[in-house]
Amino acid sequence: MANLDGPLIRKDMAKMISEYATKVLNKKPNNTLNCSFTDTTDSNLEIKYYTKLACKLGLMGWEADGKIISTNFNPLQEVSRAQF
Repeated sequence: MANLDGPLIRKDMAKMISEYATKVLNKKPNNTLNCSFTDTTDSNLEIKYYTKLACKLGLMGWEADGKIISTNFNPLQEVSRAQF
């Protein structure tokens, strides 16, 4: 669950934008993509699900060029205003 009084972190943002994209905008993930991150292997199932979903939706988990999937998701990294 997101900490509404603290900083926004990437794992919580992944869940929020994935839910919005799929439920409000009716976007579908590209399930042919292999969105596997080395830094989420020890995470709980919910974090793994939403980090992969955000990647498969093309929203997060990509290198800056938007063409290559990152190897790390950095789920506990704070999200800046500009990134949000």
